[in-house]
Formats: sequence, C-alpha cells, structure tokens
Amino acid sequence: GLADTAGHIQPFTSSYATPANAGWDWNAIQLHSGDVNGDGRTDAVMVYHHADGSIGFYTSLAKADGGFGEYTVGYTVPANSWDRNAMKLITGDFNGDRRTDMGMMYRQPDGTMKMYTGLADTAGHIQPFTSSYATPANAGWDWNAIQLH
Repeated sequence: GLADTAGHIQPFTSSYATPANAGWDWNAIQLHSGDVNGDGRTDAVMVYHHADGSIGFYTSLAKADGGFGEYTVGYTVPANSWDRNAMKLITGDFNGDRRTDMGMMYRQPDGTMKMYTGLADTAGHIQPFTSSYATPANAGWDWNAIQLH
C-alpha cells in the first residue's frame, strides 16, 4: 500500500507470494524493516525460526515500483545455538554506512545480557553477529521489563 502525496495509504497490491508448499510456518516469522542495501528504499527483513532450531535472517528487497522481491537468506544461526525466547531484536544503521543492520540483546543462561550486531552487506543480507557489550548477571536487570525500539 503506497502512500499518496497527501500521506494516505492507497489500496494494497501484491508483489511477491511464497508458495504454500514452501513450508513456512506463520508463527515462526518475525518481520523487521529498514534499508538493508542502502538504495534508499525500505526493505523487509524476516527472522525465521526453523523447526530444527536454526534461525535464518532473510531479506526481501524493495523494488522501485514499491513491490518486494523474493526472500533470500543471509546469516543462518546453526540449530539449537540460540534460544528464540532469549532474543530481543532492533534495526538501525549501527555503523553509519547507510544500510540498516540488526541489533540483538541476548540473555545468556547465566543471566548476563549481551548486545550483538549483525551488519548488513551491500546485497542487503544480515551477516554473522558480533558481541559488543555485556551487562553482568548481577546488575539486577529484569529481562521481562526490557523493550528495545
């Protein structure tokens, strides 16, 4: 649904459809937005929690006509490496390259909370996450009280 010059959303049009036999589970999808390839258009980033416990970071690039392209995978977390309930995700340009990256706060089993960054490459794919900051378990932070924006 593109906005008109008055800022009103116009009727929605379809641009890409994942076939039903692709096996995607609706409840395993988290969607985020941002310009991950730096072309000035907002793209869709899907975090997909696979049944085997792996987590894929997929990108659907926006087209000049306002539609979306096929989802392609960037970084995939190996099966059972991360607990999806221990992740809080945000998007933003964290390194100033004009591409939207993914930030993650992850609660370690010992209660430590670490910040990680997955930078977007020039193709718009989220790359492997690197750790940058950790809040010690004894800091007293309540995981359920934290919201990232």
